[in-house]
Amino acid sequence: MNPQTLVRRLLGAALLGVVVYGVFVFYRGYWAIGAQLAVFRWEYFGAALALTFGNYVLRFLKWEFYLARLEIRGIPKLDSFLTFLSGFVLTVTPGKVGEVFKSLVLAETHGVPGPRTAPIVVAERLTDLIGIIGLVIVGSLGFQGGLLWAGLGAAAVVVALGMIASRSVPDAIVRWMEARHGALMRLAPRVKAAWESLRLLTSPGALLLPTVLSLISWAMEGLSLWVLLQGFGVTSASLPMAMFFYATSQLAGALIPVPGGLGVTEGSLEQQLTRLGGVPMATATSAMILVRIATLWFAVALGFLSLALLRLRFPRLLSGERSPDPPPVLCLVAMKATYKHTFNTDIDTYWNQIFFNPEYNEKLFREVLKFNYELLELTGEPGGPRRRRVRIEPKTEAPAVIKKLIGDSIGYLEEGSFDPAAKKWSYKITTSKMTDKISISGLFWAEPRGEKKIERICEVDLNVKVFGVGGTIEEFIAKTTGDSYEKAWQFTNQYIASKGL
Repeated sequence: MNPQTLVRRLLGAALLGVVVYGVFVFYRGYWAIGAQLAVFRWEYFGAALALTFGNYVLRFLKWEFYLARLEIRGIPKLDSFLTFLSGFVLTVTPGKVGEVFKSLVLAETHGVPGPRTAPIVVAERLTDLIGIIGLVIVGSLGFQGGLLWAGLGAAAVVVALGMIASRSVPDAIVRWMEARHGALMRLAPRVKAAWESLRLLTSPGALLLPTVLSLISWAMEGLSLWVLLQGFGVTSASLPMAMFFYATSQLAGALIPVPGGLGVTEGSLEQQLTRLGGVPMATATSAMILVRIATLWFAVALGFLSLALLRLRFPRLLSGERSPDPPPVLCLVAMKATYKHTFNTDIDTYWNQIFFNPEYNEKLFREVLKFNYELLELTGEPGGPRRRRVRIEPKTEAPAVIKKLIGDSIGYLEEGSFDPAAKKWSYKITTSKMTDKISISGLFWAEPRGEKKIERICEVDLNVKVFGVGGTIEEFIAKTTGDSYEKAWQFTNQYIASKGL
């Protein structure tokens, strides 16, 4: 996403906001709104902005908590704060899901994998929703109708947490993607990694502190509404009432999928102020517009300011080019990928005449994949336990940032053993460079899928612990592994057909 696209989206959102507020002002009487703003004490608006900024500081602490939960460390606090605020650039999206933009920023500035941090936005929205529901429940004790929105919000939270905790839904999606060939199969490991991150962030132990921070931070924004009402001289709406009005309007805007809750949040807040709070219509409309400027549009402005400051530090940000020297960030990448391919043969033939066949492997690695390949050891007989050691050097063009670490190439030693009873091959890979930073292991097995047809299943476990380029290495390994298995699948079926296996 380039800066021009961001500006276009902001202008579109701003235009929508102008239309929404224009409609309110037109129907309520622009002269009446103007009269209210003329007597408003503007120092109260400054206080509302300060409270809103306090909300952002508390939410930043949630962001830091989530990064620590995902074992992402070493990001300078100022960079992390600016990255967090940059997500507000796209806060005018349904449910604020556009704030995932900060994951893109973090990936480009510090090399942290996007799929690793994108689930933070979902966890943020869930804990925000829980915090707002808490405010609604407390405030609804004295009002009718509040419990309805609280119930709807609570139901949404329960459903979301249930889907995240359940393994059946995400596993079914990942299996479907793995069964496809091409882009979907290569994307499956990232989806699985993202879901595992989300499950980690929404575990019971990870919900308490962020929820408390959400409750306090949203109470501060509710307080900002009350402060603005004081600026108009309103005394009929108490502080608990103002917080309740603000929380229910935010909840309504979050549950109804419109950009930034525009129209929904404003209408709900205005009507509650007048009907329940006894605030005159012109005053209620004026207060509603000011609180939305002090919260929603203030956030967007801060997002663009933060993004501009980040671009001064990282000139290549959003340019489409990765920085050749990302700042050092300790990022532990733990990825488990599953690859499935169908072959037109039976299980015994696959193991005895294909997988352990030196001629097949020579052709596959040297002629098809163009890798340097050397068989160091092969022991055992067909039908019994077997061991194999091979040295492989892929001829794959690595990104410049990886070349700087490992040079033009990196080889590896694969050592594995075959269990004839389970008919499974387990292996471990030792890289020729960065051996203490990269750990790869896996398991192969095959299952029958009909006459002369099997499905080979490969589970690969990858752990990378590096400074600065964790995301780049994850993406590189995932892509090269997926591409290699795709080529091997096509060649293997051709080999089976040519040999009559």
